[in-house]
Amino acid sequence: MSQPSSRRKRRVSAHQEAENIVVRLPKATEDDRDRPAPSLLPVLCSFPGGVPTGVEHSYAQDSEATKLSFQWKASKQTKRKILVGKDHACVYTATNHDQMIQDRTPVAATTARSTPGEAKSSLPYYSTRMCVGIYDKQEKNLTLFEVQDDGYVYPFVQSVPNYKGSGDDANSSLTTASQQYKALYEDFGSAKKRRAIKSQEANKVNVESVVGAGHLMVDSVLKGESMSESNKRAILEQRENNADATAAARAGSQPQQQQSVAVDAATEAWRNEFLPPFDRNANRPFEIYNAVEIAGGPGLWQDFADIVEKSMNQQPDDIAQAVIEAESNSNQRQGKTRIEIPGSRPNHKWRPSLVNLVKRVVQKHKNKSPMNKEILKKQLVCAHVLHLMVHLYTILSHKFRISKVDNTKARYFGVPNDFGRFWVQSFTTESIHPKTGVASHVMSKPNKDKSCVSMLILLLMAEGGESMTCHDLQPFLDDLKMEARDASSLLRMAGCTVTRNPRNGMTGATLTAPLTFPALKTGNKNRKAKPY
Repeated sequence: MSQPSSRRKRRVSAHQEAENIVVRLPKATEDDRDRPAPSLLPVLCSFPGGVPTGVEHSYAQDSEATKLSFQWKASKQTKRKILVGKDHACVYTATNHDQMIQDRTPVAATTARSTPGEAKSSLPYYSTRMCVGIYDKQEKNLTLFEVQDDGYVYPFVQSVPNYKGSGDDANSSLTTASQQYKALYEDFGSAKKRRAIKSQEANKVNVESVVGAGHLMVDSVLKGESMSESNKRAILEQRENNADATAAARAGSQPQQQQSVAVDAATEAWRNEFLPPFDRNANRPFEIYNAVEIAGGPGLWQDFADIVEKSMNQQPDDIAQAVIEAESNSNQRQGKTRIEIPGSRPNHKWRPSLVNLVKRVVQKHKNKSPMNKEILKKQLVCAHVLHLMVHLYTILSHKFRISKVDNTKARYFGVPNDFGRFWVQSFTTESIHPKTGVASHVMSKPNKDKSCVSMLILLLMAEGGESMTCHDLQPFLDDLKMEARDASSLLRMAGCTVTRNPRNGMTGATLTAPLTFPALKTGNKNRKAKPY
């Protein structure tokens, strides 16, 4: 049986003679000149981010662009060695993060330094060392050099010291999240995202120019004509008070607390505009608000009073039903149906809460002896006017544009034309279409609140009479599709007292004399007002 190893040897010797390589090891003596100093021993390194151009053979040229230099540095905090390399573009940094490199003392040296009384160790010192071999092709010598730090491999972290992003500032750092967000997308984001960020920056408004840096906003408002004189005086007085308070604070004294007359005047002007006509000096609750003015004036009040009086005289046994059907009977007496009247519409039905209201009022007065017909008549007229207001509010409050009153027609959305004109003038705002130029009316949130306040006060007049009291508002609010908390807020603005019965959960309201208004409150900013 032939041996493969001997055959392989004969094949090698047949082609070429094996080269004899001499391996040289540095001597352990310190005075040997062939062994380099410890600081000159080779170091093992790695480049996870890529080999520098100065190390690659294809680009290795003697130029400043490919020159790569290394040096040792010591960290002052951790006292570790740091190896730093630099070329024309990048900086490479490596350190012994794992604490694998420590000063180790060989066992043989420890044994040699032991005291004479101690027993020396009989075990020899053996350790595995990592070396780097350098081969000389001409001399055919392989010289092995021991690697520094017991063969620890220094991984270099690549960085670009001269890199500066398009969104960076050389003299400032990115401190806010918005600045970091912007810089990130400017450097690495798509073109579409950069255009979106640029558009957002262009749409930002300088707060100082809006809030009043240099009183720009206050001065611009005071020059306008849309603000009332009372509000202008309030703003000017507030500016003077702020200036006096600032001067007193600088002088070290306490400013005097003075009641702002202009603010009170502005608040009083707003109440006169928002609330129905009222009398602060009235001694009876029924006389605080003027029911005649709420109904549209003496002329309209007299027309409604005549309708109610005729109904009471014709059907004294069933006054409630007669008042509810008063308009229908009036049209039939004229020999015409509702549709035959020019510009009229079918009669609108009374809301269930108002029908029950009229029946309760009539029954309450019948139980009294004698019955006060004047007070009953006034309450029924208030109920009739309230019925017309609820009808118009339910139809027109949700319309985008409200048409003007046509004088050629007898009715406006089923109510008398004169009352419809009064309602439009009191609770809407005139608006002109920007394209067609046609004039119409709109009902804003303040207009709706103003209309609801008038209707709630009429409800107290119709329900309570002289006492101005309503024990349960919820049936009327359900027909009006209005929340109880919004109605309570409006009633308190009108000087009423709102109570809630914990037993049955009913919400009631009462108006007492003399009239007192509560202090204005800003309310909860987080609560969103719901439309009604």
